[in-house]
Amino acid sequence: MSIARFKSPPARSEERLDFRYRALRSSVGIRLAQIHPGSGTKGINITLIEDFVHGGRTTYDALSYTWGSTTRLKFVTCNKRKLAVTETLLAALQQFRHESETVTFWIDQICIDQDNNEERNQQVSMMGKIFGGARKVIAWLGEEAEDSKAGLQVASNLLRVMARYPGTHLNNINLESHGLPKPGHKRWQALGAVLRRPWFSRVWVIQEVVLSSRVEVACGQVTLSWEEMEQLIHHLDCPSPNVSNIIGTTVSLELPFKRINRIRVRHQLAGLDQKQDGKTELFDLLLVSRDFGATNPRDNIYAFLELGAHNVSPDYDKDVRDIFMDLAAHTVSSLREPSCTNNYPAALFGPQYTGGSYASEKYFLNRPRREDKFFRPMIMLSCAGVFNQSLSLPSFVPDWTVDSKVRPFCFWGSEKYHAGGDALPEMSLHPKSRLSVCGKIFDTVRLAGCTDLHLSEPADAKEKRARIAAWFGEGRTMAASSHSPYPAGMSSFVIPTTTAYDRILRWNELSGVEAALDSSNPTYATFIEYLECPQGSTPSSYHSSLMGVAVGRVFCLTAGGYMGLAPYGIQEGDVVFVALGGDIPFVLRPVGEEFVLLGECYVYGIMGGQVMLMEELPVQDVRLR
Repeated sequence: MSIARFKSPPARSEERLDFRYRALRSSVGIRLAQIHPGSGTKGINITLIEDFVHGGRTTYDALSYTWGSTTRLKFVTCNKRKLAVTETLLAALQQFRHESETVTFWIDQICIDQDNNEERNQQVSMMGKIFGGARKVIAWLGEEAEDSKAGLQVASNLLRVMARYPGTHLNNINLESHGLPKPGHKRWQALGAVLRRPWFSRVWVIQEVVLSSRVEVACGQVTLSWEEMEQLIHHLDCPSPNVSNIIGTTVSLELPFKRINRIRVRHQLAGLDQKQDGKTELFDLLLVSRDFGATNPRDNIYAFLELGAHNVSPDYDKDVRDIFMDLAAHTVSSLREPSCTNNYPAALFGPQYTGGSYASEKYFLNRPRREDKFFRPMIMLSCAGVFNQSLSLPSFVPDWTVDSKVRPFCFWGSEKYHAGGDALPEMSLHPKSRLSVCGKIFDTVRLAGCTDLHLSEPADAKEKRARIAAWFGEGRTMAASSHSPYPAGMSSFVIPTTTAYDRILRWNELSGVEAALDSSNPTYATFIEYLECPQGSTPSSYHSSLMGVAVGRVFCLTAGGYMGLAPYGIQEGDVVFVALGGDIPFVLRPVGEEFVLLGECYVYGIMGGQVMLMEELPVQDVRLR
């Protein structure tokens, strides 16, 4: 019996072989995807060609989009072979191909061999030049949905009104007179949903948009220029009412577009200077974009390499913890480097919106600054702490893969304070991932609140009121439990602890910005009223400010009778540490002869450098692990 009859039949002609990448012929070579004509759901046909990042012969557009799921289950034809792509990319390809002409794009998922880390490293190092060399960048928000159509229509109407009546400021009264929906209407909410699509929170889009001179934002069939987006957000964010009132949102972060655009504008004002001294420090970009997401945690760093000054080279084989450690070491080492010539980029922060609170952009732009190299290591510690980590890292190393549970005090104007005096900070790295910081251990935590005030989590009004009541009640109980006068520190002014409690709650005690407070003392009851405000009304600056400072923090009382705010999760026995030259104290947890960093704290009565004048407290090095 012949066994030939049992051989597998030859592949049918319509079955395509899988596409295989060939190595790029040049270290400055890139691939470009030529998308052939087609329409509708007809299969996508691509020819992949090779060109150069400098002096290339082919004009191309760059596609900026979200991968969504990293699983590639859809297929296109690439150089007559089968190439797997994600569902989101397939939708974009169907949207942007032309019915009768071939169009050329640079698309990361197609133009980079995603399974070749060596090539990824090399291509990522050129990403800025790739996007900067594109004719334009198309930001693909995704396909249209029923609500997006309504939102984009109201955006178009708003732009038309503003073009017809330049200088007009929107308010609760004149919206409807201009043919626009009233505040909180479902069409405004639909626009808010479009402006919070995943694309706006993707870390890579910052570099992709900043380095391009021409950007178009597309959602389904609708396209807006970046300049139109700027106008749109500007009109939504006019002083009365603000964004949250018009588009009907509650407690949340500011629109991500504003932070992206802030970096873009700053880059443009710098004249697109690519010299080292003309770039923003990498750490500063990470600080501003901390809650932006990336599929690969390494990209939380690598996505900024073309924008920031650094000594980092992309390496996708490197453990992400080592990448974060190296960045922390670089930040600490700046204490021993010559002064930086650029000022700390306060303009990047702008009016940060956290838990209902804007800090003053004017303050951030005009505040006096000490030298950057002394300020950044302290900010690094403010962004770190075990409560803000998911990776196994030393407690002093920020975990850039997670959103900070507590907004660092630097966003609220921490330079009003000089808890560590005017001395220069002193810290140094040691073997086994240890960091020594010079300062004074001030006091020990005796009582700590246990209510986690995260009002951004889904909860009904009743639950929110109960949580706020518990949070306030813990502080009031602590204040009442201390029958002695509040410690005066180096001052002879004596106040009751309950007065300290009231002052801690005051926004102008927690910020470098003077807030407009009513003459009457704010209370828990009036704070509750904030939650019950009808849509479209504007809460007082006090209530919105307190919301931001309180989120992720609890009241605490020290053994010495000092009261303050510290990260949720602190406990009896933790210590308050004031670092030399630091604006804000820290809470540490003793572990043998070493300490674990928990986070920043505000302690009423020691924020002006009083601890540095207490001779009975020795200056010492504490070792963080």
